Amino acid sequence: MRSRHDGAARRGPRGGRRHRHAGQLRRRDAEGRGHPHRGPRLRRGLGQRHARARADHRGRGRGRDQRRRADALRARDGSRARLVVTPLTADAIARRLTTVRYGRSLDVRAETGSTNDDAREAAGAGAADGNVVVADRQSRGRGARGRVWASPGGTDLYFSIVARLPLTPAQLPPLTLAVGLGVARAAEATLPDRSVTVKWPNDVLIEGKKHAGILVESVSLGSRIDSAIIGVGVDVNRADFGELGPIATSWRAETGQTFDRAQALATLLSSIEAEVDRFVRLGPRPVASAVEDRLAFRGRRVRCDALEGELLGLREDGALRLRTSGGERAVTSGSLQLA
Repeated sequence: MRSRHDGAARRGPRGGRRHRHAGQLRRRDAEGRGHPHRGPRLRRGLGQRHARARADHRGRGRGRDQRRRADALRARDGSRARLVVTPLTADAIARRLTTVRYGRSLDVRAETGSTNDDAREAAGAGAADGNVVVADRQSRGRGARGRVWASPGGTDLYFSIVARLPLTPAQLPPLTLAVGLGVARAAEATLPDRSVTVKWPNDVLIEGKKHAGILVESVSLGSRIDSAIIGVGVDVNRADFGELGPIATSWRAETGQTFDRAQALATLLSSIEAEVDRFVRLGPRPVASAVEDRLAFRGRRVRCDALEGELLGLREDGALRLRTSGGERAVTSGSLQLA
């Protein structure tokens, strides 16, 4: 039986079996002595065999690269690329965090009704600022205006943040934009060659397709807001959207890659925390300006509830600016669609 040391002695600096090949060459040279051509032919033959082996190895590498590219293209077309599901754990998330507060207190659940409901309950029980509830699956996930947010397990991220902020009710809409900006910046960092836009007031699009939604709710004590519950759903590894395929996407559907959800959550929390802190420190104006640079449908004709007109941009407080038949109007709430 060969020892590991014996095997290693035969390997050259690049992992090849140089000592063995050198021995073969000396032995074949000896066999070829006295013959004017045999030794050189043996040297050429051995060299050609090694060259063929290297070419075969390079060919296999090119084949793997081509298969990866084909997998990515198939994923963009909506097929089911291979996905290895790894469960979310508090330890895996904590190891990846770079935040100051967000996620430093974690409640990780395999399944829940709604992370926003869980975070609201945690806030009432005295949870710290930045406490995060994250679930692998939701059975009653919801978006704005009570819309259902599909929440399958093992692929995406559904989380809610308890944000103890000195807010008035009028500041909740621009807070939603700040969170959307944080999600957009995280997507831009992860998918730098894709177009990422914010669809006012609470969606984030990649190449014009929805991949994230935000729902900010408040917990009040008397006449003041005690905390905001920031709910976020991000399609990370989903590949099959069924009938929603033309209007929905994910990080994986765009790239063909499977993403580490713990790392994705850490990236999102860091980006959201930075934008929320900037909003609290500087007010809505910088947020509105940055979102306007990424504003979906800008310059196009849109409908927002009963109003229709050209989307001009955002006011400093985050309200929509619409040019209607009756002049410019400011819109502070509503559902925005292309007209």
